[in-house]
Parts: sequence; C-alpha cells; structure tokens
Amino acid sequence: MKTKESSHSMRVLLTCLLTLACVVTASANKLSVQLHGIADNQIFEDETVTLELSIPSSHSTGTPPDLSMLETDFHIGSRHTSYEMVTINGQFSGTAKLTLSLTPKRSGTLRIPALSWDGNTSEAIEVQVLPLPEAEKQMRSQLAFMEYDIEPESPYVNSAIYIERRFYYQPGVQLASFMPDFPNLENAIEVVIREATSSSVIKDGIRYNLLNDRYVVFPEKS
Repeated sequence: MKTKESSHSMRVLLTCLLTLACVVTASANKLSVQLHGIADNQIFEDETVTLELSIPSSHSTGTPPDLSMLETDFHIGSRHTSYEMVTINGQFSGTAKLTLSLTPKRSGTLRIPALSWDGNTSEAIEVQVLPLPEAEKQMRSQLAFMEYDIEPESPYVNSAIYIERRFYYQPGVQLASFMPDFPNLENAIEVVIREATSSSVIKDGIRYNLLNDRYVVFPEKS
C-alpha cells in the first residue's frame, strides 16, 4: 500500500525526470557557435574571424544552413564542412561542423544573427568592430586591392559591356578568399571570357601577385 509520502516522492521524481528530458531536448536542438581569432568579441576593420557551427547529427552534414543574413554585415570567405563520429560504450555519436571565415564590411557593432541548421538554432552574437587608424588603413590598402576596367562606360541595352578585374596582393599576405565570385546581376547575361590567371608584377615599386579575369555582360534593361 502506497503512503502519501511515497506518492509525493514519486511525483517529485517524475517532475525531475520530465525537467531533465526537457533540458536534454533543448540541448539537442541547440546549434553551437564558436568564434576563433577574436578576443572579448572585438576585432579591427579588415581582420578575419573564424565562425564554427556544430550540431549533433547521425547522418553526415544534413541540409546546410541559410547564411544570407550573415552577408548583411560580413564578407564570407572560405567554407568547410566536416562530419565526425565517435563510439562511447558502444553508442555512436556524430557531430556535423561548418567552418566559415568572416570579414566585417564596416566598423561598429555588428550582429551575427541566429542561424538554423537541421532544426537546430543558435543564439545571436554581437561583435564590436573597431576602426583602424588612418596610417594602418593606408598600409593595409597596399597589401591587397582590386582594380576594374569597364568598357564602354555608357553602354546601351543589349550591347556588350566588357569588364576586366585585376586583384593584386603582396606575397605572404593571408587572405580569407582570393578572387571573389563575379556578382550575379539582375536583368543581365554574364559570360566568362577569360578565367582567372595568375602572374607576378611590380606596381608602384612593390611586387604583387596578380589574379586577372575578364567578363562580358549584356544588360537586358536600362
């Protein structure tokens, strides 16, 4: 025969088990986010940080998360996905990871928004981007930069616009990404004339590695 005390103990135990179950479920649906290469959530302009996303997963990397909201405040460089599986006491446990390099587009308080990956959601993170001193900006502007040649400057609808891109960077400079993708233009047809070729040149008395490509664009609307 159950006493009132034992019934109360059973209710307390059941409540504890339900609470624990809720915590485990919440934890299982959590997208873990880590920032590397940053201290006190502060970086300078033009610096790159590494964003690592990870989720528990039993089937490879799943559906990749939508990163479009990140591009409001950050340039996304390299991307790498991986999957790790370990066995503990005969139980299999897997973790899917996505690693991104991010470079801020401006100074100020920027926000890495909450991201979702296979039903797992992260918390938003604020990053303080500090402006560079002018002397530092000048020095860094010589490390890597892009030049464009556009012909003609005042084209007509459906006429060809030739765009040549030249990306200069000094030897030894570490970059989040090299030649950026050509932008996807609305109401225009883009054709690659020459894929990126590499060479070494001297410009303004400084030796640079040079990546050079060429496109033709046909605007369909004015």
